[in-house]
Amino acid sequence: MEGLRAYAFVLVFLAHAADGRLSERELDTIRRQVHRHARDLGYTTLQTEDMVLSILDDYQHVLDLTGEAAVLGRFRRSIQHLCDLYGADPKVLAAIQTDMRSVAAADGSVIDMEGLLISHFAETWWRLRR
Repeated sequence: MEGLRAYAFVLVFLAHAADGRLSERELDTIRRQVHRHARDLGYTTLQTEDMVLSILDDYQHVLDLTGEAAVLGRFRRSIQHLCDLYGADPKVLAAIQTDMRSVAAADGSVIDMEGLLISHFAETWWRLRR
């Protein structure tokens, strides 16, 4: 489940860090994406929802206690974890970026910072794979 947790953290980070808020539409999109992947991995709805709530709590806890730099570090560690799991598979990277774009567009518009974070994700992914 650690890979799924890393994936969920990436989506939460994208939605919140770009503009400092997490809209209901973004959260609904995150839940749908995470639940879709969790089903494919054999997790129950309850297990997945508990994990999503845990990620949201963890994100807020890290942000409150140690600030934005710590959350950014966790984002980078989550990318590293996903790279470790999936290697340099461009299909996995493309799938995650598609999911990130869905989250970014969920509230009606994709702002520049969301686009930058999606690009940063891909750049970090490839840099880590070298």
